[in-house]
Amino acid sequence: MRLLLIFKIFIHQTPAVDICLSASSRLAIISESQTLNVHVKMLRAKIEECPREPKRIVTVWGVGYRYEEI
Repeated sequence: MRLLLIFKIFIHQTPAVDICLSASSRLAIISESQTLNVHVKMLRAKIEECPREPKRIVTVWGVGYRYEEI
């Protein structure tokens, strides 16, 4: 839930990947991008109506993720 809080704090913005990674002490540093991708996927499964077509947590290619309120 810390990751969702980070997205809500940075609403309509794309927080840096290191901020997202530090949002949870459980995120491993070994494979940072893959770890973040997995956590975002699980978060989308919980809050999106259709996780395969996300409207709240949007991918910003080459940068990271952005939270949008709908």
